[in-house]
Amino acid sequence: MGVFVIGIISLFVMAVPVFLFLSPIFMLVLAGVDFFLMLTSSMYGISAVARLLKEDGISKKSAFFYLLCHVVFVADVISAVCLYRKCKDREL
Repeated sequence: MGVFVIGIISLFVMAVPVFLFLSPIFMLVLAGVDFFLMLTSSMYGISAVARLLKEDGISKKSAFFYLLCHVVFVADVISAVCLYRKCKDREL
């Protein structure tokens, strides 16, 4: 979320010619940091996908969909909830 706020602030700062060239670089660096922080918090879901795939709990197509959701902002939370329910349903 911080990347978006910094990006909006950077748009206002672009009136200065130096910031016209530095702001996009700064925004890309912050987006990369934000992505890797999100990826580290999604590792529990990614490991759950790997475990369910190995134990034949989900198909390869579903595993690919869940992995794709785990690298998208907000969709990772929805995917984690769906995986939790699938794991709980499987244990019963």
